[in-house]
Amino acid sequence: AACFALFSSNGPVSNVGITNATGDIGTNNGLTTGYNPLFVNGTIHPIPDGATAACAPDLLNAYTYMNTVPFDIELLYPAQFGNSLVLTPHTYLMNGAVTFTDTVFLNAQGDANAVFLIQINGALSTSTYSNVVLLNGTQSKNVYWKVDGAVSINDYSTFRGTIVCNNGAMNLMTGVLLDGRALTTTGALTTSAITVNIPSSCSPTTITEPSDQSVCSGSSASFEIIASGVGLTYQWRKGTVNLINGGAISGVTTSFLTINPVSISDAATNYNVVITGTYSPNDTSINVTLTVETAPVISVEPINQTVCLGNSASFSVTATGTGITYQGRKGPVNIVDGGSISGTNTNTLTINPVTILDAAIDYNVVVSGTCSPNDTSINVSLTVNQIPIALTNSNSPVCTGDTINLLGSVTVGATYSWTGPNGFTSSIQNPIVLSATSLDFGNYALIMTLNGCSSLVSTTTVVADSCSTDFFIPEGFSPNGDAINDLFVIRGILNYPNNTFDIFNRWGEKVYDATPYTNTWDGKTTKGIRIGGDELPAGTYFYVLDLGDNSNVYKGTIYLNR
Repeated sequence: AACFALFSSNGPVSNVGITNATGDIGTNNGLTTGYNPLFVNGTIHPIPDGATAACAPDLLNAYTYMNTVPFDIELLYPAQFGNSLVLTPHTYLMNGAVTFTDTVFLNAQGDANAVFLIQINGALSTSTYSNVVLLNGTQSKNVYWKVDGAVSINDYSTFRGTIVCNNGAMNLMTGVLLDGRALTTTGALTTSAITVNIPSSCSPTTITEPSDQSVCSGSSASFEIIASGVGLTYQWRKGTVNLINGGAISGVTTSFLTINPVSISDAATNYNVVITGTYSPNDTSINVTLTVETAPVISVEPINQTVCLGNSASFSVTATGTGITYQGRKGPVNIVDGGSISGTNTNTLTINPVTILDAAIDYNVVVSGTCSPNDTSINVSLTVNQIPIALTNSNSPVCTGDTINLLGSVTVGATYSWTGPNGFTSSIQNPIVLSATSLDFGNYALIMTLNGCSSLVSTTTVVADSCSTDFFIPEGFSPNGDAINDLFVIRGILNYPNNTFDIFNRWGEKVYDATPYTNTWDGKTTKGIRIGGDELPAGTYFYVLDLGDNSNVYKGTIYLNR
């Protein structure tokens, strides 16, 4: 019955003039005449058929229900109905024939679902230009008029709601606008150039569109549409291609499409459904998206690391998945950022600098994501090699032309590289023996490499001696850092390895001594209280030199000039 705009269960339905209608028109007992299909958006049933046969009992059920609903309010003057009366959502009773004059206002008070039911135990007639006005959200589809008797809607009236008439003829006169339905159980129904529109469509209409879905691969996804209409059928599609039941897909011709289990190939942005019904046109839903999320998968595992003590080490993984996060671990224990450790919650764990305590064989990372299960990398090792340590020495000081002996401690498996003054290099394993020339004196360094770790492990300085056979004690020197006469040099002193050398200030306090003296005094004190530093001030100092060969002891003065 909801699909009929004009219907009589038992009586003819006829029209004069041009009537525009949305909805079906017909009768279940009699003929339907005078309606032009060009002006009717629906089906005209000229003679009774299956649709009218279904409508007749449906209408009777609707009338019976409306007639038995208990009323809330009784309007006591049905002959004076209208006249700018305002009604709110209730079931109203008028126990007699109703004369509707002027206007009645139906105020839903902001509730779009508010229902108005007017029960009339008698006939209904209206004045010309009568008007039903809807206020504050009232909808025609929620307004019902139950009439026991004839119905006459006068010229140019605007009437809203569904009129269900029992045992009475219905006459909708010239120019009437009916936003609703005119349905009678018994009696003729006539119209004269009216406009009638059913308040809700019988063609397919989407009420609730499907929504986008995000699911994990291997789980279930579903799209649902809620629609209204008569004789609805459904066809789900991907783009413009119809889906077919089978495999993981089911429900393609229902309102509920299911894909279980979902695979990556099911991801798309254009799932939709075409809804077809008894009445045209079809309705097609919006396009919706199926996003298929994946569990974490490590595609590139970390690798073992061997680094030198104090250097940097890092472990990296490459992983795919939706919303992935990382947790670096040592065995089953989570590692946290801090100190030398960083990147514990990224795909690259870094330790800088590495210590011996960082060595382990069970570094790994757990990759988590939106979808289960997590993925855990293989265990990898961190080997920490210590920096090699070696000592060097030489037979310094030496004389020009003599032999320089360079010696470093030997470590099994190590390789060596010597560097020295004037671009000297050698990869010969120590000892290194050189014939000294004036270019050969200076700093020598030994670089040792062991297990891939290299280090400047030690240095030695070869100093020269004049090696003169004569003996001379200078009267002064200037230790001012200009590399000229910075040391107090006694020529020939190295020929007396048993010598003893003492320096005193003018108060007789010892400020320096050496046994033996090897020309290394640089004007600094090595004795007593050193207020203000160990550099001695400029001035005259006294020395006592015993060569240790039973010869006379030398005594004299030295002038220290800054």
